[in-house]
Amino acid sequence: MNFFRRPGAGASSEARFFVPLKHARIIMVLPFVLAALAIYGLNTVRDYSDDRRVGQLMLARVEAAASRQNVVESGTLQLAVVADAKDPGVVRAVDGLRENIEPLQRLADTYMKEVRAQGLPRPIADRLEAALDAYHRTLDTQIELLEGGEFDQAFRYDHIRIETAASTLNSAIDDANVSYEELARQANRISDIGTVAVVLFAALILTLLQRQRTKWAGQMAHQALHDPLTNLPNRLLFKDRVEHALARSERNGLKNAVLLFDLDNFKSVNDTLGHEVGDHLLIGVAERVSTCLRPADTVARLGGDEYAILLEDVESATVAETVARRVLSSLDQPFVLKGHRVLVNGSIGIDVCTHLDPIEDILANADVAMYAAKARGKGTCELYEPNMRHAIVTRVDLESDLRNALDANEFILQYQPIIEVATGTVAGIEALVRWMHPTRGLVPPLDFIPLAEQTGLILPLGKWVLETAAIQAKQWQLEHPMTPPLRVGVNLSARQLQDDGLIDVISEVLRSTGLEPSSLILEVTESVLMRDTQSTMEVLRDIKRLNVQIAVDDFGTGYSSLSYLKHFPVDVIKIDKSFIDGIENGSEDANLVRAIIQLGESLGLKTVAEGIETRAQLEELRRLGCKEGQGFYVARPLDQKMMDLVLEKTRFEDDQEFTDVAPEPVG
Repeated sequence: MNFFRRPGAGASSEARFFVPLKHARIIMVLPFVLAALAIYGLNTVRDYSDDRRVGQLMLARVEAAASRQNVVESGTLQLAVVADAKDPGVVRAVDGLRENIEPLQRLADTYMKEVRAQGLPRPIADRLEAALDAYHRTLDTQIELLEGGEFDQAFRYDHIRIETAASTLNSAIDDANVSYEELARQANRISDIGTVAVVLFAALILTLLQRQRTKWAGQMAHQALHDPLTNLPNRLLFKDRVEHALARSERNGLKNAVLLFDLDNFKSVNDTLGHEVGDHLLIGVAERVSTCLRPADTVARLGGDEYAILLEDVESATVAETVARRVLSSLDQPFVLKGHRVLVNGSIGIDVCTHLDPIEDILANADVAMYAAKARGKGTCELYEPNMRHAIVTRVDLESDLRNALDANEFILQYQPIIEVATGTVAGIEALVRWMHPTRGLVPPLDFIPLAEQTGLILPLGKWVLETAAIQAKQWQLEHPMTPPLRVGVNLSARQLQDDGLIDVISEVLRSTGLEPSSLILEVTESVLMRDTQSTMEVLRDIKRLNVQIAVDDFGTGYSSLSYLKHFPVDVIKIDKSFIDGIENGSEDANLVRAIIQLGESLGLKTVAEGIETRAQLEELRRLGCKEGQGFYVARPLDQKMMDLVLEKTRFEDDQEFTDVAPEPVG
């Protein structure tokens, strides 16, 4: 492109001074013209690129909405064709089809309007919109056929009209994408103008490069002091800010607070959903924590899932505790990451400090307080106290006592009734282990179950729980015969599922106690189910070969991927209490519970609601068609004698809890 070279380029400096006045004016004006062309070219490229990017994004969303409609319609059609037309699950699925598809159709229409707004040629946009409307009309006709019970005709219609409409829609979407690519090519042609202008302004480029070099130097300094994933200050910058805050506090006499904070179940998210989801979770947590602080405060990522917060000029420890609780509350809502619904909580340790405290001691104190919060049950905050270091020693002593507790017969079982929601009849019980320590009294399960898993003591303890529960259940079956026989649920930990001897333990317990395998339900939490899924599936299949039932406990708390239900040999879904809490208000939780119940019915799984605490919740569960339930409204965990009284009563009445028959048990 030599013919676009700047006038005078390559000539001597003396020659340039003798340019005629008319040419000098041209030389003076030309830079401004070329600058305008460069700006025009760059702006046009940006506008075209934005139109293409947004347009293709909207196209993808139109395609996704149409695809989701197809999935919903196909799933319902397959269920209708394969199953009995009078099956309640089929009826509910058909009745709910229009309700499920219409929002997706409205969503697709909304995205279509956005596509039109992003520079797509009108004929192509008209064709795309017509294809989308035709696809929606074919789905409406299909819904009418299914609602009318004409399943065979619907099946034929699906293979003729819907596939044709879908093919036409896909073709229109492809044409629209081609059009956007043409926009990109136009942008590239226009960008040549800007490229030429930039080449002719070598001096200007050098200036810009120098400025960029200065900017890069600033970025490198920023990167040295910030976490690359979350862009938060790193440990080095955090310690520097703490030191400056301590220096200021020496002058103004105020205190500062350092909070150490990490996620309680981050490793399970990383292990089950992958590091990419884990990284997105760390970013999301950083964003939520930042919204809980003042502009003058600092939140840093120290590494892994550990964060630090600096609160400057605090009047008292109460202020720091309030901020800590605000941070924990910000995690209550689930994170939706890569199609997964992830719930996490955290533990926070707080140290309120003055300028006399060394920074390393401050961080160490906050760290001790954080582990004290974890020991107290996680999802909490603790203010550092000097005796907390002693608490760590106490925890070591607790581990030692735990090793002797089984031989000393310090463990007991309590039983929580599970009722049929429709009738109130007792259908089963869940066995819950408790530790009656000779000097500490009742030790909370959250204090000793994690310890038992970490030390491997969960294996002999789990065997004792299983055997004791089976013996008691068999005795109650003989004393209180019912049809079907009373079932007993026992929790399995992740460590037990990894034990090669688990199947032999279960088989031996069933043989020695005489309990029918179908009367035993082994409960596994959803998070445990998703760890090392291949080996877990093999263990569960071995359990099913014994004819023992398997329940998914705390269903819906963290992973929201329902595909595993098709693959894992489960029999029961236990809906987590967090969903039951909100169903009486007609909130989204009620819709989620309804969806889980319908899903269970379509897959032949029984649904059990956990954590029923009010009559309104029980009545709503009846209305939604939930099969069974348990919770404090029905009865708290009871000892063997109190449970005898419940089984004699046999039936729960809404106006009188089972707990009316006996005083509330300890713990």
